[in-house]
Amino acid sequence: MHYNLRTTLKDVLVPQSFNYVTTVNPAFNYTVSANETWNYDRFFKGNIFVQPNVKLTVNCLLAMTNGAIISVKKQAQMLVDGGTVTNIQGFLWAGIKVHGDPTKDQSYNASSGFANFQGVLSVKNGGIISRSGNAVTNYGLSTTNTILWNEIGGIILVDNAYFIDNSRDVEFIAYGPWASASKFRKASFRTLSKLNGNAPIFAHVSMWGIKGIQFNTCDFAYYAGSSAYPNGSHGMGIYSIDAGYTIDQLCTGTNTNCVYPSAFINLDAGVKAANISPLATVNIYNSYFWNNWPNGIFMQQMNYSIIENNDIQTSGITPVGSGIYLFTCKQYNIKNNTFAQNAGFQTDPGIYAFNSQAGAHQIYRNNFSGFFSAINAVNNNSGLSNLTTGLQINCNDFTVGKSKYDVALTGGGQNGNSPTVKRIQGAASANYPNSFDLVRNKYFATCAGNQNQWYAVPNSTKQVIHPSSLFEQSTQPLCSNSNVSVSILPIPFNYSVHCLSSQASSGGFGNPPSRLANINQYIGEVQNIPEAAFELEAAVAAKTNYYLTDTLLSSRDTVIDILTRNPGHFDDADIQLVFAYLDKGDFSNATNKANALSAQRTDWKLLLLRLINIYQEPDKIYSLLRAENVHKDFMTAYANTEKDGFGIAQALLKFVCGIEYTEPRPLPEGVNGAGRSANVLAVVGANEIINLEKQISVFPNPTQTGLTLSFSEDVGEMTDVNIEIRDLLGKTLFSKFSKEISDGFIPMLEFSPGVFILVVTKNNQIVYKTKVIKQN
Repeated sequence: MHYNLRTTLKDVLVPQSFNYVTTVNPAFNYTVSANETWNYDRFFKGNIFVQPNVKLTVNCLLAMTNGAIISVKKQAQMLVDGGTVTNIQGFLWAGIKVHGDPTKDQSYNASSGFANFQGVLSVKNGGIISRSGNAVTNYGLSTTNTILWNEIGGIILVDNAYFIDNSRDVEFIAYGPWASASKFRKASFRTLSKLNGNAPIFAHVSMWGIKGIQFNTCDFAYYAGSSAYPNGSHGMGIYSIDAGYTIDQLCTGTNTNCVYPSAFINLDAGVKAANISPLATVNIYNSYFWNNWPNGIFMQQMNYSIIENNDIQTSGITPVGSGIYLFTCKQYNIKNNTFAQNAGFQTDPGIYAFNSQAGAHQIYRNNFSGFFSAINAVNNNSGLSNLTTGLQINCNDFTVGKSKYDVALTGGGQNGNSPTVKRIQGAASANYPNSFDLVRNKYFATCAGNQNQWYAVPNSTKQVIHPSSLFEQSTQPLCSNSNVSVSILPIPFNYSVHCLSSQASSGGFGNPPSRLANINQYIGEVQNIPEAAFELEAAVAAKTNYYLTDTLLSSRDTVIDILTRNPGHFDDADIQLVFAYLDKGDFSNATNKANALSAQRTDWKLLLLRLINIYQEPDKIYSLLRAENVHKDFMTAYANTEKDGFGIAQALLKFVCGIEYTEPRPLPEGVNGAGRSANVLAVVGANEIINLEKQISVFPNPTQTGLTLSFSEDVGEMTDVNIEIRDLLGKTLFSKFSKEISDGFIPMLEFSPGVFILVVTKNNQIVYKTKVIKQN
């Protein structure tokens, strides 16, 4: 009866009866107060509550109504073993809330499935969670649907299961100091069709402040087609802020017995990790990133990350995307990856590195094929006067398929200075003729037309010095402009010998204990060699990564000890120490360290003290959602500057408030011409100023196919503007950088009917904003 009411009969019901049948009714709530196993299909009208010390097992179809929840209390367990939890009429139910205790650890009994203090949800053996707005959370909700801050910490275990057509599959929010016991093995997160009510797709998994979660052999994909959602609204695979986690293939026993890689396909971003704290580190291994736009991987304000052995293919969709975008990240190691763009496009960069500043940043032994610029270093990636560290581009193979530029240096740099990478890309001397610090790459750009092996914008003032082996011509960037100086050294070169797949500075091969021993040994070997400054810093960074990704509570103190003992290896160790104490929840020491910063760190001091205050609020970063919030006002103003740490404010406002910030994407345009940009840094704040309302018109509005922008003659010079279409939640659905007025057409044929916001920005300022209507 209930099945037929919700499917074949619902369309003939009067509205009152329709709502009665399809919408949650608390009068029919059900409490599971003893162990139950459901083997036949169930159709619930109310919410379900699983009580402590009780297990609910679902082996069947469990149909929930619109807006209904399942609440798994602390010390309770819900097991979806081959069953399906969904809404059969297509509406979005409100998901499973797994309660926890943020003051207790994550210990649980693997045989019984119960945790000592937390609620547990286990989905396995082909189990399915589908058609929910927020399918699973690690926290409880009040009767008014607000977060219960004292009931965070639920454990979520997924093994060979599916999440299908949810607006968000899993949400984690921060709790306590402990690493999470949640695990994802052979989990599939997929969008197969348009969600009911034009609900947006947000992210398959979102995380704030969680440490230790592993995703092994998981796939995240959008397969609903362009008619359901246009490009730019496919949702993200994993979206995180201040979360430390690992993505990898699933291996049993030795690393040679491994299942297929993890995969991220047709998404807005495979992984987007935009941090407040640079010490929340994400490592990504053995995964596919295919046709994600604009980014396969986007990382912001993250230190020490490792991205290794991945297959990354960009889509070629305009405006420009990228395989990896590193936005104000440091001490990263991007190695042994394969980058390719869809054949025939040659429009994207493989890697964007933006404002890394000083540090041992490495792009090492990757293969690139078919890009506009395989590696594009934007602005300051070495520090203005630093010579020993910075972005090093070593042992990469550009010969797999031709790119227009193998390496490009673009943008304006810090304080108007030229873009930079590590100035001395490699060094060798009479004392160390086979120096580990000698840079070797296999270049391929042909020198014809505007194609270059190394390109730096013409106003570059910091020349790149690139030594090369006399006996391996492909290691010389001979086809480069005058800002790159090539020194030919009489040193033999063998790629397979001198470009090992695992660098000594990162610990070499082996399991984690031997890796740490190898790192420590290497630090001892190179610490007194002058030419090894970069190698020494890279090894200390690898050691820091080891402890940041370790799940023991004591590892947090080890990170503090490393930063305290090695200030000479990290130009911002004083700032990282504040974050280390903040991450530990030691607000007293964090405040003391922030107040002790030098006069040159004034901006950092103000920002860090504000963050410490925010993290002492009962609802922490979500305190920014309160009306007339001074924290939000401060962060909004800071995000609109180019002060140190402005990316932190942007990441915070984006994650909590949904305020969009688009990263700069400059591209080279000929060896003698200025760089061209595919996007500009556009900021959308709460108090937007519209300056050119009378000088810009948009027609036709409403529209069925697209919009045209018209600029009046008295508008003055109106070039280099960025044009965006956003939905009413602020999500960017279309973005286009326009050099000329005639470029102002916006196609909307594939947009769903509805109301959207058109925004025009110039020089980081919004100059025009209006509502537009898309009709059938």
